[in-house]
Amino acid sequence: MKPMCCRGDPALFKTHMDLMVTNSTDWTRLHALTTPAKGLDINRKNKAGQTCLIYILTSWGNKHEEQIYSLVNAGIDVNATWDGNTALHYAAYPGTDECLVESLLRSGADATIKNKKGRIAKDYALRSKRQEVIQIFEKYEPDLWTAVRNNDEARVRKMVMEYWCNVNISRGSKTLMQLATQLGHTSILRILEDGRERQEVYFAVLEQNPRRLAEVLQAKPYNARFTDTSYRGHTPLSLSILKAHQKDELYLPAILLHGGASPNEYIFDERFAIHGKTCMQLAISTCLRLAPRIWQLLEYGGDPAIKTQDGLNSRDLARINPTEEFERTLDEHVLNLILTQNVKEIRRLFENGYYYLNVYHADKSAQEYARDFANREMLALLESAETALANIDSERSLYPPHDKTTDLYRMHLVLQYSKLVEAIVHGDTEAAKRIFIDGRIKANEFRDMIHRQSPLYLALLYGRWGIACVLVYHGESWDDVHQWGNTKGTVMSCSQYAETQGYKKFSRNAQGVSKGERDLSLECDSTPRSTLEHLLTLGTF
Repeated sequence: MKPMCCRGDPALFKTHMDLMVTNSTDWTRLHALTTPAKGLDINRKNKAGQTCLIYILTSWGNKHEEQIYSLVNAGIDVNATWDGNTALHYAAYPGTDECLVESLLRSGADATIKNKKGRIAKDYALRSKRQEVIQIFEKYEPDLWTAVRNNDEARVRKMVMEYWCNVNISRGSKTLMQLATQLGHTSILRILEDGRERQEVYFAVLEQNPRRLAEVLQAKPYNARFTDTSYRGHTPLSLSILKAHQKDELYLPAILLHGGASPNEYIFDERFAIHGKTCMQLAISTCLRLAPRIWQLLEYGGDPAIKTQDGLNSRDLARINPTEEFERTLDEHVLNLILTQNVKEIRRLFENGYYYLNVYHADKSAQEYARDFANREMLALLESAETALANIDSERSLYPPHDKTTDLYRMHLVLQYSKLVEAIVHGDTEAAKRIFIDGRIKANEFRDMIHRQSPLYLALLYGRWGIACVLVYHGESWDDVHQWGNTKGTVMSCSQYAETQGYKKFSRNAQGVSKGERDLSLECDSTPRSTLEHLLTLGTF
């Protein structure tokens, strides 16, 4: 069975509803179709026999999870068939994203329906050996309908409160609520009623529809914190932040914070590098566009001192983030505490291991402000924090983590970079060599640190030719292109810049060089230029 993207006469698809869906590639125009005021039958089929949901799954691209939730919120029949197949059959076929399967199962799709070949949707995942899709099917087995029928209260609670399953589903002419009432399952009925109240918020977040979310929270002003729920380990707020990273959407987090969502709850998601982080830490780790929202998270009670499972707080994560804006925002927060002499909060941060307290403003340190205020208690805290931070940085730089994918390793790189810049400024080639030997890193690992200058660029700019050779030997490239000086348009590679400084054009052929010659090039920046030129010509580095 293949999705029938181009089968049949295209004219068959050109009904009014088809045109609205076909001409839309995001939920904004689809929202017009799913608005009840439009008076359209959301379950209406086109001349080819497709519902809007099946048309999307068989005709659009692979990423339309939000559109599915938009249609579900509008009352689409997720179990309608086309050519004997349900939307779940098409979503389970190879080449589609597993999130489509989960969105349909969460929305109430019946996984037991068989097509004309006698196959259920899961059979296609089994045939293609798509383990991630198979696991999703197993996660929703038994489904919510079966759990209610079997009076399995624990299963119902898990599916409604943890998996965010749609409770407004029906089989035939009977709704899920009617089934629970008919069977006399009063405790389950209470869970379903509670879930229905919250489901509108969940599905508005899943749909990524800020207007719908605002309307729901305004109509039913209950707390949006929802500590007993999760979506893949997420709260509504953390999921909205993650979606803001993937899409240009910044309104949902603000709406949820205003509705009472907490930025300090931990997220548990093994599938992403965000396990064991708070919403603020998630925003810093993943979403560059959310930098302006950090102030909002702080205003709504975000605690920068909370640590991840790796022992890093929000300021640590901002330090290793590819943008400096998070660092500035958190430092401005501390500066406000300093200027208002909020010693109580400063002490709380210090006691919780937040040592980034000696911030600077207008070339003046926090300690200088404390002296101006004659606030001895605050000055003592700031001095202790400065010492503690130096000790922690020293310890972290000495013992590099084995796993290079962790935040701790990225912190190790940041600290080694700081040491390297200091070595470049002072022309200490031996110190530069020790960084790569003791730190067990490669020079090209610094390339992901976007807001920091390339070490090779700095070495050449300062005229540290010995350190430049050390960097190239340990993985930097002469081909890296930079803007040199303040002259606009002065862009050239490191090798071209070296030529402008008196070096001949060198070859990159892998010619043999004795250990003695190699060691000579790494001695120090007092190495004669003629010797360095000779080694560059040999292509050693």
